[in-house]
Amino acid sequence: MPLFWPTEQFAYALEQIQLTDNNRRILQAFLDAPTHTLTAHSLAEGAQLAGGWTAANLRIGELARKFAPALGPLPDAGDGDPHWWRYITSGCWENGRFHWTLRPELKDALLSLGWQMGGVTTNEAEGIPAEQARTFTEGATCQMFINAYERNAAARAACITHFGTVCQVCETDLVAVYGEIARGYIQVHHLRSLAEVGGSYKVNPLTDLIPVCPNCHAMLHRRQPAYTPEELRAMLMRDSE
Repeated sequence: MPLFWPTEQFAYALEQIQLTDNNRRILQAFLDAPTHTLTAHSLAEGAQLAGGWTAANLRIGELARKFAPALGPLPDAGDGDPHWWRYITSGCWENGRFHWTLRPELKDALLSLGWQMGGVTTNEAEGIPAEQARTFTEGATCQMFINAYERNAAARAACITHFGTVCQVCETDLVAVYGEIARGYIQVHHLRSLAEVGGSYKVNPLTDLIPVCPNCHAMLHRRQPAYTPEELRAMLMRDSE
């Protein structure tokens, strides 16, 4: 089973999890780190974890396990160890130390929920001057091995050819809203979640896929399993009454 969870699924998970102070400091440390990458030593320092780097190894696993109910079971790592950190980070060895890198989808989910890079959240930042600009070193090479679900471009194209680029939920024509910059742009929603299927399957672009605008696509994934297009349309109709 590939290791990939969309931003919307991470956002849903974060809304269900009861985060401790340690959990929050760990996530914030990753947000603040250059390239969002930390070792056990730098995580212990950045998150101010009592017990040093050994505690960091335990605490990141403790936090990652909390995502299991919303993200589903971890695929076998091949060595009999679940390596819980894989829920929230990818990882690799470099210069004799193991480096964890926050999953970009989790980073985006945190930012969408009001977290900020720099150690403050949206609510905490009200009335506080923005932090002075800081510089970070980027570009270090780190070899990573990750899996992701492969989308079939031909199936996506066939779906759009059949349905067009008008959102099939809210009926928004993005060209009418944004002009020529939006011509040809639409997102495609899998009515059967690839994360739910957990592997390859035959996709019928006329029955398994629908074109949706970015807003509706995000709202469909506000729940796991995702809302159906019919459920989202019902919400829109109710709110317009």
